[in-house]
Amino acid sequence: MSQLISYHTKCKVFVTTVGQEGLFYVHLDTPEAFDLPRLSQEIAEVVRNNLDKNRSFLPSVGTKCFAQSLLDNTWYRSLVMSLDSPTTYSLYYLDYGYTETNVPVSRLFPHISKFFEMPYQAIQCQLANFVPKDGVWTEEVVAALSNNINMQEVPAMFWGECPDYASFLTEHDVPCYLTTLYWEESSDHTVAEEMVSMTMGTHPEESPEKMLSVPKSKPMKEPLATPPTESEATPTGSKYTYLSFEIGLEYKIYISHAESPDVVWGQFSDRTDELNQLVIDLQSG
Repeated sequence: MSQLISYHTKCKVFVTTVGQEGLFYVHLDTPEAFDLPRLSQEIAEVVRNNLDKNRSFLPSVGTKCFAQSLLDNTWYRSLVMSLDSPTTYSLYYLDYGYTETNVPVSRLFPHISKFFEMPYQAIQCQLANFVPKDGVWTEEVVAALSNNINMQEVPAMFWGECPDYASFLTEHDVPCYLTTLYWEESSDHTVAEEMVSMTMGTHPEESPEKMLSVPKSKPMKEPLATPPTESEATPTGSKYTYLSFEIGLEYKIYISHAESPDVVWGQFSDRTDELNQLVIDLQSG
């Protein structure tokens, strides 16, 4: 999806969902997004012709499937987020960005690979140049944003991926884009400015460009190297935690294992007086 997004250029988007924490989801004006109703119809036809296949379907968390929404009875590409009861689930609708809870298993159907070849169409966004009151997206602030933009076609400008965002859809690595929304194509008046005028929040001190130019910490999805075997590891080195690093800062670590001249394993400490082992400084550059 990212290859379709042009930065620093106005484009038309359709807002499909406004969710918690001020996240909202949009469609680009593309043939794929336009074709989603047809995709739902094709899925519905497959389900009708294979009703026996969903009688024993009990998906686990993280399973992709088809789901018939409680909202409009339409079939969508979905992801199981949690089990709400032995027979109901919380789902995330991959092409629209919204979630539903307590969806009965009778409304779920095993996914078919060919229907998941097209990229998911929901683009996850965060409103640029706006900070909610007290830094908290309360129900009041979320409702104000939703009333302004939900289910609307509006001009937008994408600035880039939010550097501190960690997607809850880890398997799919869904990015979140810092985005300016405008009232009209010919106007520079933004939704963020309107939200501020409604006393829903303030403008941040930094511009979108500045916010995206500062390196931020980002969770690592994979270890940098293969961990040492249990026999090679120290007693405290048999468990591993993925950490966040910030570029340009110095860290102190205890070196517990050298895998090669280029790869070492160690433990962070912010209390050097508690270390009885050798501590070294690692410096960038």
